[in-house]
Amino acid sequence: MTFTETLRLIRSDYERTAELWGDRLTLLNIIRLFFTPGIATLTLFRTSHWIYGTPLRPLAWPIWAFNITLTGADILPYSQIGQRAFIGHTVGVAIGGVIGDDVTIFGRAGIGGGVTDPLTGERSLTTIGNNVQLGYNVTILGPWEIGDNVVVTPCSYVNSSIPSNHIAFGIPAKHRLRTGDEDVVAESKS
Repeated sequence: MTFTETLRLIRSDYERTAELWGDRLTLLNIIRLFFTPGIATLTLFRTSHWIYGTPLRPLAWPIWAFNITLTGADILPYSQIGQRAFIGHTVGVAIGGVIGDDVTIFGRAGIGGGVTDPLTGERSLTTIGNNVQLGYNVTILGPWEIGDNVVVTPCSYVNSSIPSNHIAFGIPAKHRLRTGDEDVVAESKS
């Protein structure tokens, strides 16, 4: 990933947050957004992720540690997060996986727990599709695949893959086809 691509992803996060707040991305809003935990978390993560892909890889880990200290979010530098991400509440968020575009994540979401093949050393990470909404205190542990347009309701524990266009709920999570009115994104300024 190039530095320019990293900047483009950071800008997309700002744009999505401003959009969710019902604002335009003006200079004043950029300054205001810079100090919100969700944007700070994503900006620090994207910086550590970019550095992780360079010969300066060891420097990615101090940025990761600073992110945990500053925002309470633990997003491993080798994780991948698509454009227009939104983290509503950063404290307790832990991510070790591959996440698509336009994903909304609320507080205390735990994503990861993939496995490493002992023979090849290859990681099998949790993979989350595009336009996914993860409610507060969601846990997705294992190398599961979560499809596109999925809603995982608050306090759910996902221990299997979920196909696209489904809603998942409960402990352990069951899922059913979405009817379209289950979105968990709050309309307020989170």
